[in-house]
Amino acid sequence: MAELWRNRAGNQRALVGVVRPTTEHEVCRIVSEVAERGGHVKAAGAGHSFSDVGLTDGTMVSLQDYGRVLTFDPDAALVTVQAGARLHELSRYLWTRGFALAGLDDLGSRSIAGATSTASHGTGASFPNISAGIAAMRIVDGAGEVHDASPEGDRELFDVGRVGLGALGIVSTVTLKVVPAFNLRTAEEQRRFVDVAGSFPDLVGNNDHFEFVHMPHPPGC
Repeated sequence: MAELWRNRAGNQRALVGVVRPTTEHEVCRIVSEVAERGGHVKAAGAGHSFSDVGLTDGTMVSLQDYGRVLTFDPDAALVTVQAGARLHELSRYLWTRGFALAGLDDLGSRSIAGATSTASHGTGASFPNISAGIAAMRIVDGAGEVHDASPEGDRELFDVGRVGLGALGIVSTVTLKVVPAFNLRTAEEQRRFVDVAGSFPDLVGNNDHFEFVHMPHPPGC
């Protein structure tokens, strides 16, 4: 039965058949069955993208029930999760074990696969995006076959798949590098836009993380 899927902003919508796998085996079976009847498949995470990258006229594979932590190795500082794991859920899991992701998107409700596949960024000039922390991944291709990608294995698939925009198949699992847990101190203040623009290089260079929101209304704009 078709469902109305919409992204977070509500500007992208599709009336599609939605399936919600919980295991990699189910993902492979779904893709294989759709491929056999000549249909199309698209995976959807949290739906944060404003673009139509998540839309399909075929079968939508929702990752909302596909977000378990599979393995955690504190000695190697690696965690492996299903692709639908949300950033805030993984962060809480790691925090209780004394670890964290080195950098984060400012939207914690994004899925791991969505954040990495779209090269989601953080807010620090010296911090790479989340996809740079991928150590290995598994991708289900258009025939329902699983491919392991890592720097030591299929390096070409790994390099392209980290920011694949869903073009290579469905990201099944992601293994991420983690770091010792840390605290951040946040300072928020109002400034005129001209002052922020004029001192932007210093603001970025003197803070580990920096972002601003422009609210163009008087006074003080």
